[in-house]
Amino acid sequence: VWATLAFAVENADENDEIVLAKGTHNLTEEKLVVGKRLTIRGEGEAWETSLNGRYNGNNSYRYHIELAAAGAVMHSLSVTNCYDGTIATLSVSADAVVSNVVFSSITTYSVGVLQMTAGLATHCWVTNCTMGYYRLVYLQGTSRMENCYLAANTCGNTTGGVVELGSDSAVLRNCTIVDNITNDKGAVYANSSAACYNNLIWGNVHTTSGAEDNWTANGTGKTGNWSYNCTTPLNGLTG
Repeated sequence: VWATLAFAVENADENDEIVLAKGTHNLTEEKLVVGKRLTIRGEGEAWETSLNGRYNGNNSYRYHIELAAAGAVMHSLSVTNCYDGTIATLSVSADAVVSNVVFSSITTYSVGVLQMTAGLATHCWVTNCTMGYYRLVYLQGTSRMENCYLAANTCGNTTGGVVELGSDSAVLRNCTIVDNITNDKGAVYANSSAACYNNLIWGNVHTTSGAEDNWTANGTGKTGNWSYNCTTPLNGLTG
């Protein structure tokens, strides 16, 4: 039994499993880098174990968990109440997996709740979060987001959106992105060559106009990988 998650990560061996008991665990590190092939999971269902960032008014408690090792896994827990300035709440920089994680009641400024340059996010929820600037979820490199639910988030004073696919190799698949408030870039903003398919992108509205603001393609004439989405407008999309 370790006193903190940071201490457990530092002292664990490769391929160890760190199990957080049911209940709330306060994040104590400003930046926690998981540089080993570890599994970090909550005991029970995702909502029964919480990593709490102690967000309190305008105080900038900054927490950044980075999965920086191939094979690292974060599974079945909640991340709540973080206030992040210029760092992501959770970043994935290696071929790691984030699964069955609930992100809620998080306020971020310029990087987002989840930033990935590699790896997979699957069966995750992002709800009731607030993004001050830029995107809430940023997929770069070869990262993939699949089977996730993103709803009831408020995104961006100027260029914010819910999900941005910033590379041609990024993938957004089988996700539900509904009832978010966006500004300027649409709920999904993507390199047009990125793969965006089999998603439900519906009912996201612009902050000022109140019009549906579901997607924006970054570029023209490259929308072949945008297919089989349920969204509006249909212009430029196939399937």
